[in-house]
Amino acid sequence: MLNTKDRDVVIKDIELVSQAFEANTDITLHYVGLPYIRTEVNGSVKVELQIFLVLSLLVTALILLFFFRSWDAVVFPLIIIIVIVIWSMGTLGILGYEITILTGLLPPVIVVIGIPNSIYLLNRYHQQIDKHGNKARALSHVIRKIGMVALITNFTTAVGFWY
Repeated sequence: MLNTKDRDVVIKDIELVSQAFEANTDITLHYVGLPYIRTEVNGSVKVELQIFLVLSLLVTALILLFFFRSWDAVVFPLIIIIVIVIWSMGTLGILGYEITILTGLLPPVIVVIGIPNSIYLLNRYHQQIDKHGNKARALSHVIRKIGMVALITNFTTAVGFWY
């Protein structure tokens, strides 16, 4: 039981009984043991990963706003990246993978990797629009030229994470 998710309930029950004992006897108790440490670490990791994800989204939004000075250039890449994060975590859940410390790092990594791709694509798109003014042609150029560059850079990043 101490190696399952039920461990959290058992640890909380032990803490409640211990707190009642401390109140009745004025004896200070200290908690030790691997199940207790795992429960505490998992709880703090969940909170810290959520904070890290929110902070990474906020910082990247500010960076996009600073560079592009347009809310459209901030909102749309962030929406795309948030959808990708939801899909990737949903896929992990559907496939039955547990959310561990490593898989919990995926959302911030996706944000940090996805924003440069958005910047590359938006920059090139705006350059092409300024060059000839045709939106369809600019989009086609971005997909053909920057799409391959983004694929190669993401592939090399994935290989780096693989090793």
